[in-house]
Amino acid sequence: MIKADKLPFHYSWAVVFACGVGMFVIFPLVFTVSGIYVVPITQELGITRTAYALSNTLQMLVSACAAFFLSRLLSRFTARKIMITAAFVAGVNLMSYSLIRSVGGLYIRAAITGFCTCLAGNIIMIILLQRWFVKNVNTAMSLAFTCSGLGGMVLSQVLSRVLVAYNWRVCYIVSGLAVLLLVVPTYVLLLRSEPADVGLRPYGAEQIEGATVEAALEEDGVTLSQARSHAYFYFFLPAAMMVSMASGCGLNLAPSLYDSGYIITTVATIQSVYAILNSVMKLSVGVIFDKIGAKVGLFIVVMGYAVGYMALAFAHLNPVLGFAAGIGLGVGIAWVSLGLPFAISSIFGRKDYAAVFGFFSMATQMASAFSVTGAGLVYDIAGSYFPIWTVFSLGCVVAFGVFWVGLSRNFFGRSTT
Repeated sequence: MIKADKLPFHYSWAVVFACGVGMFVIFPLVFTVSGIYVVPITQELGITRTAYALSNTLQMLVSACAAFFLSRLLSRFTARKIMITAAFVAGVNLMSYSLIRSVGGLYIRAAITGFCTCLAGNIIMIILLQRWFVKNVNTAMSLAFTCSGLGGMVLSQVLSRVLVAYNWRVCYIVSGLAVLLLVVPTYVLLLRSEPADVGLRPYGAEQIEGATVEAALEEDGVTLSQARSHAYFYFFLPAAMMVSMASGCGLNLAPSLYDSGYIITTVATIQSVYAILNSVMKLSVGVIFDKIGAKVGLFIVVMGYAVGYMALAFAHLNPVLGFAAGIGLGVGIAWVSLGLPFAISSIFGRKDYAAVFGFFSMATQMASAFSVTGAGLVYDIAGSYFPIWTVFSLGCVVAFGVFWVGLSRNFFGRSTT
């Protein structure tokens, strides 16, 4: 048994480290790097990009459904058991991609990937870290989720070279082994479901005077039912879905650049820039929200997508625009794991955070799922991603306007800035 009270640091940071390892490996393999497989898989299997995009849609829909039922799973099993099991299944499943011979096999594996991503990745981590921290929870999430960008930077370089030297099937074998050899052992050794498992209180609880931990977590805000009764809720929902749709289509950065005439090594370099900024933004977004305010944080993240997609739409005109697209999307991807949770807590509060976050998480993941198929369909019809990238760019501008109004008018009695 771990003697947490003998350690020179609070054990919560060991949990953050374990989450960081999971994000370093699983998140980029599923989201950041997988875009390099679009062209070789569609060519070898003889399928359209719409058909391939449908696998991403299915993956995201299953993940959204898993998020909806996650609270029920956590009432029956510990977070540690769920995450270890899901990571193991994810590793085996990634290796099995190497055996795909038909589009049906692709869809089956995509569904399993979506299920495991939710139960071993950022969604359950947000809930887990909320249990471990009373203070600095935003910093903890930023540190853990930053690792996804670092992993994307490393893995995009490694797997692009494996793809050139071998093929996409070998890439999936390497990916699965990375999960089984790095993530699963780390989860087994370090993850614990809650502070009581190692005889501790949450980080920061000892600094609270005259209040219980439960009271400290009961901040201002509204319940989900109260939020639904306000008209602003129905403006925030489509705005959040729009940014999430843009986020989901970040998978198409690589194939879009290929279509614009970029060679594979240049695409890999842009992917690395994208991944580096992903890490920088995830590390800094928490500080920005805590120190500067939600308005500035959301402006940087959401407008990053607006600029990135407009640059991607015109990337064929100048290589500088290709790199600008990677920069913009790298900044914007912080929305996935940090922007949305911070926006929800800043506007709706933490009074009923689990329910509010669960609702918006399911809705935005479904929107993201359909956007991937929609982008593929637009490509097959128009022969280009230009129309959808333009829509995403302009839509993100409008979405930020909605967020700005919510923060400025303070409809739900929050102390937001």
